[in-house]
Amino acid sequence: MNHPVDRPSTGPETVRDRSTRLLAACPVVDVPVQDPGLWVAALAVDAIWFGTHTGAYPLDEKAWARICADTARLAGLTVPVRSALSPALHTASLRSPRRPVLDAVLQVAADEGTDRLTIKAVARAGSLSAAGLEAMFGGVQDLLDAAVDEVVLDGFDDLSPLRLGVSAGAVAANLAATEDPRKVTSTYQLMILDGIRPGSLRSGRPRVVTDLVLDDGVPPGLLHAVLALDAITWSRELAWLGYPDALPRAVHEALVRALGEGEP
Repeated sequence: MNHPVDRPSTGPETVRDRSTRLLAACPVVDVPVQDPGLWVAALAVDAIWFGTHTGAYPLDEKAWARICADTARLAGLTVPVRSALSPALHTASLRSPRRPVLDAVLQVAADEGTDRLTIKAVARAGSLSAAGLEAMFGGVQDLLDAAVDEVVLDGFDDLSPLRLGVSAGAVAANLAATEDPRKVTSTYQLMILDGIRPGSLRSGRPRVVTDLVLDDGVPPGLLHAVLALDAITWSRELAWLGYPDALPRAVHEALVRALGEGEP
């Protein structure tokens, strides 16, 4: 069966072609990996969060629910995932109108970036007293730290499962977070406070991923490989992610196999 992602050998570059080219450019290292599929799932989860936050993939809640459910199966999770991700929830998460200081911090960070965050900018955005903010927080870093603490407390009782590295527990915790609007809101706000502005990531393939999701004939493995490669590409813009410089060979081979799924 031919999918829209395939083409005759003389045609233009396809999803498989470009993804294979991106994968071929990834350095590889020989280190033991117990479950390569779990690595692919973990990378796909990161792409899900980044894609919804930055608008890289213009998909609705039904499409995101399908992606999250497929990713849970890829990770070998038996608990069904009922994602609450939606464009409306993301838009609502960009502000916190009931808390003027946090709302102003989010506004400046989302519109201008955390590198432009100053006491004066926050005061201006929220019609607040700069002197009052300085008296309360001292400096801008303390203000930012306080905003992060507030957002974490809003959404999470315990962040540790999300910080387990590449593990079934971390993938399960991240996917479970997509089911809870409170956690979704906090996650998006933490991205803003970490410096990821909505629409700020230059990479990603919106039409490609959208077409893959909307085509029921496209194998899930191919979709996850494309998501994983987008996450790897984004990691070059987001150094704090701490991705390894090279992919474990077993993960590289798993992505090669996934890119070949459904090939005629």
